[in-house]
Amino acid sequence: MKRYIGLITMLIGMFFSQQVFASSSSIFKSDLQDAAEFYKNGKYKESAEVYQNILDQKMENGAIHYNLGNAYFKNSQLGKAILEYERALRLMPRDRDVLFNLQHAESLVKGPSVDANMPWITVKLHNFNFDEILKFFLWVLFLSGTIIIASFFLGYSNTTRFILAGLSVVILSATFCAMIIKKNMEHGLAITMTQSDVKFEPRKDATTHFVVYEGTKVRIKQEVDGWHKIERLDGKGGWIEDFAAEKI
Repeated sequence: MKRYIGLITMLIGMFFSQQVFASSSSIFKSDLQDAAEFYKNGKYKESAEVYQNILDQKMENGAIHYNLGNAYFKNSQLGKAILEYERALRLMPRDRDVLFNLQHAESLVKGPSVDANMPWITVKLHNFNFDEILKFFLWVLFLSGTIIIASFFLGYSNTTRFILAGLSVVILSATFCAMIIKKNMEHGLAITMTQSDVKFEPRKDATTHFVVYEGTKVRIKQEVDGWHKIERLDGKGGWIEDFAAEKI
């Protein structure tokens, strides 16, 4: 009897879970329609608010970040637009629309152009996000393990098994290194939300070192009492107030 009661309880729970999911999906679609309609009618601020509300509900999606970036761009919020395009690019690293809009927005950032000298591996890794590299690592791990185990049943020689194991280790090591490099590439990256004086020390009365403009990509190195120690891509750094930059 208890078994049947448990089964019935589980089925009821599944039913209500499906109802909640269906209800959430319906609300999600309704919000997307509202955001698109606001955007179509030139109400970019309202459109951005709806898209942001969707993301605040843990609906992480590259297309929504992209659309939010478009709304911010149309509303003349360059820093926020670039931030959302960067977030979209992390989820959709090879999307041409995201890349085009990001490059266009970055071309509008004031101040001198700041470029980092990146090694070829870093340039190549821009075409993939971390999850894709991790999935490839797990796929290679599974495939290599399967092949090596199968080699014992198929009667492969020790030399062949050694070669297969060696190749697997090389590929897995390279992929693992790529994962580490990718994490380090993305760690602490942020976009400035406003033009700010970069100080030598984390104090308002400290001497200004240089100026960063809205939409500049920086790396946050340290956080202290309402201040961020930042570094530009060319290595030049200093302190700005924490509200002046937001992490990607």
